[in-house]
Parts: sequence; C-alpha cells; structure tokens
Amino acid sequence: MINPLAALMRQRDTVAAFQRVFSNLNDQDTRLVLAELARFGYYQRSTMMVSPHTGTVDPLAMALAEGRREMLLHVLKMASTPLVAFDRVIQLENEYAAE
Repeated sequence: MINPLAALMRQRDTVAAFQRVFSNLNDQDTRLVLAELARFGYYQRSTMMVSPHTGTVDPLAMALAEGRREMLLHVLKMASTPLVAFDRVIQLENEYAAE
C-alpha cells in the first residue's frame, strides 16, 4: 500500500524539481528547451490532423497530437510557468530562429 504522506512529499519534491529546472526563463538553455517542447507539443498550432490519403480528419493522429499538448501543459503547470511568460519565451525564440 502506498503511504499517503510519502506520495505527497514525492509530489512536492517533483514540483520543486520542475521549478528549479524551468525557473530561469532568461537562461538560453531553458528557453531553447521550452521552445522545442512548444513546437513538439503543438502550442501554437491546431492539433486537428487530416489524413493525406483520405483527406478526412485522422482521429488517431489527432489523439497523438493532443497527448503531446497535454504533456507540454503538464510541464508548464508543474514548473509554475505563467502562460504569459511562456508566450514571451516562444516569441524570443522565434525571433532568434529568424536571425
């Protein structure tokens, strides 16, 4: 049986670890990782996927894309990253990539 106190302490430690890893949004490595997670997690794109073969919505591909988005949103929640700050990171990385 799982000890509820131990589970709560592990959750607290996990949240603290996420916050340490992603706390400095001015750090170039942090911004690059978050920008890649945003790209992979469909942060600024629709998750609707159309099959190139049938021209119809592909529910399995869409479910995969939604799973990626859910993971990204989980990371942001665990890191306590405000979406406004995250949007700014993505904007800065998009400007950096365009140079």
